[in-house]
Amino acid sequence: MHPRNRPDPELGRLDDLDPDRPAPVSAEPMRADGHRPPRQPRPRRRHWPWAAAAIVLLGLALLWTQREALREGFPASQTRELLNAAARAEAQGRWHGDAAGHAGDDALALYQRILADDPDNDAARLGLRRVGQALVDQAQAALAAGDTARARTLAGLLPDTGEAGATVADLERRIAAVEAAGEALPALLERGQAALARRRIRGEQGALLAFRQMLAIDPGNAVAARGIEDALAVLADEAGQALAAGRLEDATGMIEAIAGEQSQHASLPALRQRLAQAQAQLKAEADAAAAAAAKNAADLAAAQQAAAEAAAAAEAAERQAAELARERAQAQAEQDRRARESRRQLAAGNRALRAGRLEDAIAAFERALEGDADAGPARAGLDTAAARALAEARAAIEQAQPERAQSRIDLARRAGAGSPALAEAEQSLAAMSERLAQVLARPQLDAASQERLDRLKAQARTAERRGELVEPAGASAYDLYRQALAIDPMDEDARRAVAALPSRAQSLVVHHTELGRLVEAGEALDALVAMAPMDASIPELRRQLANAWLERGSGQARAGETGPARLSLERARSLAPGHPGLAVLAREIDGG
Repeated sequence: MHPRNRPDPELGRLDDLDPDRPAPVSAEPMRADGHRPPRQPRPRRRHWPWAAAAIVLLGLALLWTQREALREGFPASQTRELLNAAARAEAQGRWHGDAAGHAGDDALALYQRILADDPDNDAARLGLRRVGQALVDQAQAALAAGDTARARTLAGLLPDTGEAGATVADLERRIAAVEAAGEALPALLERGQAALARRRIRGEQGALLAFRQMLAIDPGNAVAARGIEDALAVLADEAGQALAAGRLEDATGMIEAIAGEQSQHASLPALRQRLAQAQAQLKAEADAAAAAAAKNAADLAAAQQAAAEAAAAAEAAERQAAELARERAQAQAEQDRRARESRRQLAAGNRALRAGRLEDAIAAFERALEGDADAGPARAGLDTAAARALAEARAAIEQAQPERAQSRIDLARRAGAGSPALAEAEQSLAAMSERLAQVLARPQLDAASQERLDRLKAQARTAERRGELVEPAGASAYDLYRQALAIDPMDEDARRAVAALPSRAQSLVVHHTELGRLVEAGEALDALVAMAPMDASIPELRRQLANAWLERGSGQARAGETGPARLSLERARSLAPGHPGLAVLAREIDGG
């Protein structure tokens, strides 16, 4: 009922409260005996419901006026909600508030809200730092594409993330340089790409000069840096072709051009070695020809009568020298071909080893040994594959997977694993098989245990899809599968899933490293170490991730980003403290 239509409570007539006032004469008729009929008692009115309603309304009004104070009593839950919303915004790529329909729910705005209420919130400060790094990456990508307007907009957001002033100043400087260049960058890029397509690398119209001019305008231009790498790769290929064709002078000029551009280019050692071999071979042939000519001249001077025989002997010697030279050239070509094939198979074996495909890796290393029986790297690859196969066999034994354990032992034997290690693995497999036979006689699970087993496996699969392999403790995929195996040690799904988790972590490390997501790669590597600390692939994965951090740090140092470069150096040092590239990057950061 609307308040205006609610009837007001009545207090009765005030006249009725006067005790001295005579009672009013009743209008009721008298009975025949001269007495009035008795008056009926008036019903008493109830006022307590109105009082109760008034108290309730007063309480609701107090709650409404104090709603902000009550809400402030639960700041932790509100902060958690904002952190979750910011994490979702990061996952969806909503780093800042320029996306249509998402004003205020971007990661930058949410983290700023949290820090406004709680300036010491570490999670929010780390999140804001991630937002700043993402904005820097997007601004650099925009600059590489020539979109200076977007790059300036993104640079304007960086102070709100607490990003270092040097980073912002460097971006502003690069934006100003690109704007001042006007159409120069697109013209240089078109000229460089056209020259690269025609394999014209050196000279005034060559690709190298165009890409260097782009870097002079915008030192952080990733497209120009990549263009220089592609141009040097073309130049290295042409140098190899010149060596194969015997054009040593042309090959020498190309090799010097590569060294002048990048003194540590990966192609230089092999090209210089081939050039030295070709020069040595040419000199040896010239010396042999000169010696033969001198001998013939002496014979002719000593005996004119034997001139015809000497000429015939000289011709025979020349033919023999030419044939010997052809045989040496053919032998060298065959040796080079076998060496190239051996290197190709070695690279294929290393890729298969990183991907966890041990059988393919072992086959490739065996083919590499066929091409070069003394190839130390191929033998080292077989040793690594054997160690990893034994590690996987031990893991399979721990997870009660006899078939997988036996297949890994067979691969280790094929790769040449040592007899003591094989014998130990086979003994462990036999013991596990015996325990497995005892477990197979277990009683059937009751309905409650079966229901809990199914629920744990479903939760573990969900955690695995989210990438939560070992964290959070107790709710990670690894912990949930282990809980399921505690209920039923012979559950095939749980056993296979637990055995596959280390391989899953290995794949994530390689995948994130190749995509440049080095932080995520480090998290996957930590998960692998937690699940399988003796896994043979861990040292190699650490080395690869350290290389990636060093490469990123070198690019940051060249771009003048000293702070990020030092952070990349420290992360590489934590992964591989003895890596030789640490000193090189440290000198680059210090300007050495």
